[in-house]
Amino acid sequence: MRDANGVPEDMITKLLDEHRTLESMVAALAILPEGVFVVHSALQVEYLKPASPGVLTATARVLEQTDRDVQTESELRDADCVVVARGKATLRVLARRD
Repeated sequence: MRDANGVPEDMITKLLDEHRTLESMVAALAILPEGVFVVHSALQVEYLKPASPGVLTATARVLEQTDRDVQTESELRDADCVVVARGKATLRVLARRD
């Protein structure tokens, strides 16, 4: 589906997911002990406004951490710094097997 300005919603979801994959995993691994890694177990996206074509910027932060999960959230802003979408993810913490 496309919004009124022509940016596909699936592109917004993909950007939030890809950004979360990099930024959230790096943030999560920075606060977790050595010998673990994380994988996505849930992703939720909320579309707030139509995204106009141009530069889109994503930010992410860790909300909560337990022994098994890390909760993160992201925002996607357009070139005018307007938040066009928000996302939340749960990352499962797993032990590395060597």
